[in-house]
Amino acid sequence: MQSIYLYGGRKFWMPRQLALHHENSDLDQIGCLCVHNDVVKAFNKGPREICNEMRTIFEDATIVCVDIYKIRYNLFVKHKKYGNSDVSLS
Repeated sequence: MQSIYLYGGRKFWMPRQLALHHENSDLDQIGCLCVHNDVVKAFNKGPREICNEMRTIFEDATIVCVDIYKIRYNLFVKHKKYGNSDVSLS
């Protein structure tokens, strides 16, 4: 990020990990493997902290950290709200 910033980059997007979907034992309510999703949740704390730190260093830059995991997981959990009758289509 710092190299890109030095070359004039001022807009950054940092996506975070997706939910991991499996058909196995130890599944949560929508069929995702609980252990893997716990790892993803823990991992996703790092990019958020890095984005916050980068915002203080590069004050004139726009840094967006998107939690794809929460968005996608919400699409699975609330699939009917978003118009999908089958969770596998979310």
